[in-house]
Amino acid sequence: MNVCNRRHESRKPVIDYDAVLLSMPLLIPGASVGVIANHFLPPIVNLITLILLGFFALYRCWTRGISEYRKENFEKRKAKILAVMGIASNIIQKETPSGGYKIDFPAEEASTRDSNASEEKPPKYPLIPLRRYVQFFLLLLIVVILLLLRGGKGIHSFANVEYCGGYYWMIYAFVIAACFVYKFIAVLIIRYEHKRAAKSNHPDIETEDHHIWCSIMAVIAGIATGLSGTGASLILNPLFLRHGMPTKVATATSGFLILSMSSVAVFQTAIAGDLLLPVSLYFGVLAFIGAVVVSTIIRCFMKKYKRTSLLLFVLTFVALVGAIAITTSTIYRLATNRSALVETGDVCH
Repeated sequence: MNVCNRRHESRKPVIDYDAVLLSMPLLIPGASVGVIANHFLPPIVNLITLILLGFFALYRCWTRGISEYRKENFEKRKAKILAVMGIASNIIQKETPSGGYKIDFPAEEASTRDSNASEEKPPKYPLIPLRRYVQFFLLLLIVVILLLLRGGKGIHSFANVEYCGGYYWMIYAFVIAACFVYKFIAVLIIRYEHKRAAKSNHPDIETEDHHIWCSIMAVIAGIATGLSGTGASLILNPLFLRHGMPTKVATATSGFLILSMSSVAVFQTAIAGDLLLPVSLYFGVLAFIGAVVVSTIIRCFMKKYKRTSLLLFVLTFVALVGAIAITTSTIYRLATNRSALVETGDVCH
């Protein structure tokens, strides 16, 4: 649903594909480490991680939502004051799709301004950059092939690698190393495209100089996701927002990353023999229907009221419900079956 949308303030896709390319290679090994940790750490660690993630997302989304709401109110009040002062007699106020207002100058000034703007008009970026999708698919293909070579409890290795043996862990380490190498290549690709775009006076790479924070964010989000079993949006969305991404861009970009990373995590879980197919299909269908319905309703309200802050308040509500539910469940389980929450597991069993 986000693939076909553009940003209102520019012609770029609403999904920041450069941030995806910088983050995805390290999200995958982070999730792998988190899945392994989930096998031997006691359940109480996973629950505490979930609780902390829920309250972290709640705080970040709420503060950003309030800030966005105040900004929207300020823009609307400013436009009304200009109209009352009579400036609107020769200056036309037009509401932008994002909910703010822009000023259209008189014909003489507008013609000069438009002629200058046309010379610096940015190129129309493709909604679906095929080169990025090829790069994403290549990374996922490499990871899937290596995981099939390694095998697991659920799926035997096609190279007859012994489960939990020496070669098993060597291939596992090679998967992580391959992702880090791919990350290095992704940085080189972004830098090359940045230099090429700068020569044409149309620099379109926004995240080239931020690959370090993208790397740290990706590793933390991946480990937390694999450890807690929750959606990475609890981490990715607030971190993207903190870095200054617009709300719609942050939501769309984190959603694209979650789809890719969750696919790999599900595949790893299936190889480990821990995937219950009927249960997974049942909750998968519910999640799909819920996501489509909720996102459609949110889009209608945002279009009607022209407020991006509505999306942030919805995310805040989701984080609040999750934090309360998980905290209550943890307290109940500690009171009824404390021993089961502190038992450690075995990675190979």
